Amino acid sequence: MRNLASVLMLGCAAGFGLWDLGRTAAATQTCAAGLGAACNAPWRLAYLQPGRKRGWGVDTAGATVFIIDDDAEVRGGLGRLLRSDGWSVVEFGAAQDFLDRLPVRGVGCILLDVMMPGMSGPELHERLARLGLQMPVVYLTGQGSVPVSVRAMKLGAVDFLEKPIDADRLLSTIALAIARSREENERHHRHAGLRQRVDSLSAREREVMNHVIAGRLNKQIAADLGIAEKTVKVHRGRVMAKVGVRRVAELVHLCDELGIVQAGHGSTA
Repeated sequence: MRNLASVLMLGCAAGFGLWDLGRTAAATQTCAAGLGAACNAPWRLAYLQPGRKRGWGVDTAGATVFIIDDDAEVRGGLGRLLRSDGWSVVEFGAAQDFLDRLPVRGVGCILLDVMMPGMSGPELHERLARLGLQMPVVYLTGQGSVPVSVRAMKLGAVDFLEKPIDADRLLSTIALAIARSREENERHHRHAGLRQRVDSLSAREREVMNHVIAGRLNKQIAADLGIAEKTVKVHRGRVMAKVGVRRVAELVHLCDELGIVQAGHGSTA
């Protein structure tokens, strides 16, 4: 029976990425049938599809995968797999180690073991939610159960993967999580820019804007605020220019995106 190092070299030569995610000696051996056979080890030696794009077609630049698992061999195997696929990887042996690293910023996702000494995966996820960290989470478990998986999904997990983990499924899930993270990161930056524009409005301009998005006419706004209709038009023009929109519909959409409520209903801004 060939040892793992020989198998890895053969796998690479054949155009496959073959990875040892094993915990036991059994997982460091191939099946007698060779490269094409499945292993009945606690962790399968998973094959990557030949010719597949790195990152599963998702841009890996600037993205980080945080692996949190108390098993050093598992962390190492996952880390090698993900790095080979182009991802930047940071590994943690405990939930508290990750908390000590906070804050983490930018595009990324968390590969999180469910059962760990001390703080469990779901407990860490809940803690991160309370801290306002919305980074996508992919759960890994060797002891899956319906209650645990339901709890994970309620927390907003991208997926709940049971061991042994198929490499292709893991990598495609990571790509999905990173895509979501990048979309959320872009939305956050867009909102920050829009918020800055709205915050540049004077108190009177903001007041006029609130009436405009509520559908009030210039004459009605003038009566409500006790100012001349001509003054309302001036303020309205400045609002549109500062916020960077041309039509009222665009202004309404922008305010809705920022959570700014129409006049008469209060404001969350």
